[in-house]
Amino acid sequence: MRRRLFEPGRRVGDLTARLIGLSGQDRARRRQAMVRLGVLATVMVLVLSLVGPVLAQDGGRPYTQTDPKSPEGLQIQDLYKLIFWMGLVVFVFVQFLIVYTAMRFKRNRSHTQRPNQIHGHRTLEITWTVVPAIVLLIIAVPTISTIYSTYAAADDTDDAIVVEIYGKQWWWEVHYAAPGTDDVTGGENDLVITANEVRIPEDQKVVFKLYSNNVIHSFWVPEMTGKMDVIPGHERRLSFTPQESGTYYGECAEFCGTAHAWMRFIVKVQPQAEFDAWMTAMRQPPGPTTAAFAPDGDVARTPTEFGRCLLCHNITGTQAQGAAVGITTDPTSNNAGPNLTLLACRDTLAAGLLENTPENLALWLLNPGHVKEGNYMYAVQAGVKNQDDQEGALAPEEVGVLVAYLESLRPEAGCPEAGTERGNMNTGEVAANAQPIELPVPGGPPATPAAATPEAVAGAVPGTSGTVLLEGIDINWTQKELTVPVGGTIEMWNAGAAPHNFAIEGYNDDAPVDLPLSGEHIMWTVPADLEPGTYVFYCEIPGHRAAGMEGTITITAP
Repeated sequence: MRRRLFEPGRRVGDLTARLIGLSGQDRARRRQAMVRLGVLATVMVLVLSLVGPVLAQDGGRPYTQTDPKSPEGLQIQDLYKLIFWMGLVVFVFVQFLIVYTAMRFKRNRSHTQRPNQIHGHRTLEITWTVVPAIVLLIIAVPTISTIYSTYAAADDTDDAIVVEIYGKQWWWEVHYAAPGTDDVTGGENDLVITANEVRIPEDQKVVFKLYSNNVIHSFWVPEMTGKMDVIPGHERRLSFTPQESGTYYGECAEFCGTAHAWMRFIVKVQPQAEFDAWMTAMRQPPGPTTAAFAPDGDVARTPTEFGRCLLCHNITGTQAQGAAVGITTDPTSNNAGPNLTLLACRDTLAAGLLENTPENLALWLLNPGHVKEGNYMYAVQAGVKNQDDQEGALAPEEVGVLVAYLESLRPEAGCPEAGTERGNMNTGEVAANAQPIELPVPGGPPATPAAATPEAVAGAVPGTSGTVLLEGIDINWTQKELTVPVGGTIEMWNAGAAPHNFAIEGYNDDAPVDLPLSGEHIMWTVPADLEPGTYVFYCEIPGHRAAGMEGTITITAP
């Protein structure tokens, strides 16, 4: 009786086993195969996870983060490693469970019934809630500790070099602040001002004060430490202590406009003695080589061809000191360009886009809009060419003189180099467009025309009794307050390399008096229709008035 009751079920089981094609022994072998597959997949994932970072660690890659050269970078790297290994364990465990579950409980085509459903499992639910919480807690504690220690280090400027960084569009202005000063405007209390190339001594803590007056930028040197956003209206700080001399590369890591991709810079870490030599050289006038291209052989004077550059660029030790710097500059203006002091000693041009060679410098001067789309230099009034133009405002011979002059901007003893390689950030397709430029051969200071001296005046006798003297020089008036009667004479001349003119506000704004670059004296008689009173006089050339070329003139009765 009992056999009859169980016989149909046994037959159904045998039939199911035959249909499935598996015996108990086969199912055991299948489970073993799935376990082996899961173990193999886990081992493969583990090997790839270990080998991948090793292959990625290459000290020759300029933007690698796996080989930090500062304690701050190592601290962040240790945090990365902790998160990586914890993530790897979780990843491998989860992947093993997925593979095992998919293979172990794979549905067979012959299965028509739904398997048993599990509705709630308190122990399992508590486990998968508590374990991730513990993992996150283990990650959170060192992360918060690293963040606070980084901020605390940046706030402590004792025994640190303070470097102010101003994010412009699209380049970096670098200021070395004098010890004990806290100048957030830039320029007034700074020892050295340069651009797109930061030099710092080895094993010396450096605190970067980061500013912007336009849009949000992000200052990032991958081989040194993490990035820091530069937010308008806020002073942000970042610090690290470089431990190995060399050239390191940085860039803006926050999209900031048209030329964001080309907003790069170089950090050159040097021994202390070489850094001190560089700082000393940056505060000196150019060497005697520059005299061959300067009027009268005076290195403090710039060539006539550099006249249109005076509005935007400064050069230490020369008359080129009129361009605005720091955070107080108008972010929408086109007349605040990089400082060009010791340009010949820099590795790159155009914020790290081109290697600093005469050919690349000529290419940049001829067509900056083509080299770096969207940059402000191409839009300067009476300046260089727009990227859509076919012909530039600078003639080839002018470019030749400018290239030779800028290449001569180096100390008498030569450039104070750190022994590191030159920058290699130029792009091939841009550099390929560089055409050879014929540079003038230095043959001694150019001859000074007789008309350039105050004693030689064309059309009038300078210094005549009753005349008022007014001299324009790069970029300033030597007199800011004039008093002259109706019918009186103003003797004007241009003693600099930049073009100037003379306009009285509300009187001859549309027809100013030009001051020739030849140095010829102009005698201007106050007309009878200019009523007595106090007026503002200025140079009408765009940007010159904003740079300080204005004053007051009092017209008295005859």
